Amino acid sequence: MSGGVRLCKSMEAGDVCGGHKLQAELGSGYFSTVFAAHPDLAVKIQRSKYWDEGWDEARLWERLQSTNIVRLHEHFVADLSGKRVAAKRRPKPKQLLRHVFVMPAVRGRDLMHWVDAYAEARRRPPLRLVAAVARDLFRALVVLQEANVLHTDIKPENILVESSATTLDELEEQPLTAMLTDFGCACDDWEKVSDSVCTRQYQPPESILCADYTFSLDVWSAACTVFEFATTQLLFDVRSASACSGDSHDDEVADELDEHHLSLMQSLCGEMPKRLISKGQRSRDFYSARGRLRKVAARERRPLPTQFAALGWPPAESAALCGFLLPLLQLAPSSRQGARETLDSAFLQAFAPPPCPGRVITESGE
Repeated sequence: MSGGVRLCKSMEAGDVCGGHKLQAELGSGYFSTVFAAHPDLAVKIQRSKYWDEGWDEARLWERLQSTNIVRLHEHFVADLSGKRVAAKRRPKPKQLLRHVFVMPAVRGRDLMHWVDAYAEARRRPPLRLVAAVARDLFRALVVLQEANVLHTDIKPENILVESSATTLDELEEQPLTAMLTDFGCACDDWEKVSDSVCTRQYQPPESILCADYTFSLDVWSAACTVFEFATTQLLFDVRSASACSGDSHDDEVADELDEHHLSLMQSLCGEMPKRLISKGQRSRDFYSARGRLRKVAARERRPLPTQFAALGWPPAESAALCGFLLPLLQLAPSSRQGARETLDSAFLQAFAPPPCPGRVITESGE
């Protein structure tokens, strides 16, 4: 195989990237692929087309130090063969380079794995487990806010659960630490990269409407994530009739999904605040001058306690989790409870076990 052909291939297990021999592939997404590497490392190789985003991710990630955030061990730039190169902010034309992020391997699975496992077993996690994950997630959010960083893509796939558990019973019996990861969409609070952010099911209303957003955006996404782990169901299961029929253009489907999403929010949380509507760049696409959704009929109110009752939750457990989530799911961003205040909530005080001792990750990854 000629060198020219080999350079056009993606890195794969067995290749060497920046001195790290790649082992099994741990996961692959739209932006990057992650491999295991010796000793106890994970290597994230970003696709070359996302060059500028890689610089931003490295700059922001390096500022975050917490037991509940996966630590960046090393960042470098490599050519397509995996060789380290000295690169400036802007590469030469046609110079194909990519960012490589090295982090300590987390012994465990992402939270989505455990959501799926509970759903398949037709079980739900005990509240002390839900509270432990929620506490660690909001501890991470406090660190982000102190560093003036917004994650903008909080969801179960981006939360790693460090535990040796392989079964649900073991997960419930053993200590664990939840850790926030993947800062590819993160940004400074004062320098937003996009008006519309977050994975759809975890978007707050200000993101859909393209209104200004700040730290309360991550709080909303975190609340959606906690609900999903607790119930194994999406809080906002957004669907489009046009998408299902295939009889529509992508933009039309996206608009329909957005309006459906807004209607679900209002069913859960009440009418959209007029002040928020007035600030949204896209509000006129969805709302009339009277603040009514244009295309989707008003839904029957289904507040959070009603949803838990429909899922068969005992009243006491429903009340405990509702009391935790409702302050985080306020439609008006300024009314949402902050991350630091959330750590003092009655739910976490009552149900969360003592946190695992902080693990200090050294430069050797130990």
